[in-house]
Amino acid sequence: MKINTMDYNIFYEDKTNIKHIKFGKIQIFNNKKYIPIYYNQNKDKKTKYNDLLIKTPRLFVPNKPRRESGFKPSLEVIMIKGVDDGVLVFTDILKKIEKKIQKQIEKRKRLNLKGKEFVPLIRDDNKYKTNKFYVPLGIYTSSCIDINNKQIKEWEFITPTYGYFIILVKNVWISDYKWGINIFCNGAMILPSQLMDPPPIPVQELKYMFGPEIDSLKTVGDSELYRQFFKLKKMRVPIQAIKNKMKLEGLDDSVIDLKADTPLSEVKLSSQQPNNLRLLNIPPPPPPPPPPLTSYKISSVSLLKSTKKTFSRSSSTSIHTQLITELLTKKNSVLKKKSQNPDKQCLIQKEQDNRVPSLDQIKNAIQKLKSSSSC
Repeated sequence: MKINTMDYNIFYEDKTNIKHIKFGKIQIFNNKKYIPIYYNQNKDKKTKYNDLLIKTPRLFVPNKPRRESGFKPSLEVIMIKGVDDGVLVFTDILKKIEKKIQKQIEKRKRLNLKGKEFVPLIRDDNKYKTNKFYVPLGIYTSSCIDINNKQIKEWEFITPTYGYFIILVKNVWISDYKWGINIFCNGAMILPSQLMDPPPIPVQELKYMFGPEIDSLKTVGDSELYRQFFKLKKMRVPIQAIKNKMKLEGLDDSVIDLKADTPLSEVKLSSQQPNNLRLLNIPPPPPPPPPPLTSYKISSVSLLKSTKKTFSRSSSTSIHTQLITELLTKKNSVLKKKSQNPDKQCLIQKEQDNRVPSLDQIKNAIQKLKSSSSC
């Protein structure tokens, strides 16, 4: 039976479909000949360039990928019989494919394979008393995942273990004295090792998993809410001052009467106390607006007006009235000129105008008026 998934040709139990294996034209690289292997299930003789892929059953992986200097990284796969019924079927299919390719290539007399040793894919393993084979890996190109569909980077997994593989039957290689078949591991799903210890869980994930347990074992003196207050208590700050500070922050001030090693789970907030605003992430209310600034400067105009009222009540002398009127007239004329020329206000402020009386002149005039009225 063959299943087509995204144009992949994956073999399971049907052994008759090996007749659809086709070959491409000879290619030469570094004095070696390569013949591409394809799969074509069409009835016509024209080759359709589909990859020949084989999905393996659960196979044993005794060691990590070999990364010897000068050699392409490869993975040793052991086919332990009796563990999985699919192992026998897979071994039979792989041998059938190998025999089919060997028979077709040996028919090509121009390849001159006579006297050259054929290197089989399947070998005998003396340790496990079964078959095995090696598949080259692309450490950065071949996909490798675990049972949770999590990618395993650079094929770093714990061995010994088991896994499922997608094997690509790539090409036939021919050298001066030997020839054989190249296969390649397109991808794998590695199962967790049941013999070796699993990798540790990161510390941050452990803290997250045991969050409630960690909080239940904390003491009131180590908690983030009350730690600073117990430090103040240890420094012999007055208890009432500490309680006042706790009330301002919305905490139960009776907690400070407990011992620092009291479990945090036994601490309960008083119902009379407000909730802690920091704990609820509620921002504090904005401060009240500052009071309006009171101006204590008395303008000369207001002073003159008040002076005018005072003198009008105390004396009815026409000289007083005439003097006050003259001063106000001069002041109003100056203010009117300033409003008409706003660009020159700074200049007018800097320069002193003799027509505008100063505060001292006004005081002297008032004293003269008082002395004249007394006479």
